[in-house]
Amino acid sequence: MKIGPSISVQPLEYDKRFEQYGSNFTFYNYNFPEQLPSESNHAYQVVVADPPYLEHGILGQSCETIEFLARPRESYLLLPTGEGQKWTAAELLNMHPCGFRP
Repeated sequence: MKIGPSISVQPLEYDKRFEQYGSNFTFYNYNFPEQLPSESNHAYQVVVADPPYLEHGILGQSCETIEFLARPRESYLLLPTGEGQKWTAAELLNMHPCGFRP
């Protein structure tokens, strides 16, 4: 899937209703964080992770996926989450809230 002339997007989703999009969809189950196509390994400069319920365990499994997908030392991560998860995100990903408020 392309957003712009040089930006490709690959949604990872548990909901198999997205299979209707063919190769523009990758099935993903956070219980198996690295069960993804090998061509996805370190393939993305930008990773947007929006795990279902951000508890420590689920976010931990999602971190494994993020590390699998992201280009080492040259990637950006967006983690939309609530105030209650800022400590977990800091502990697991060394991420801290930015000043943006929707």
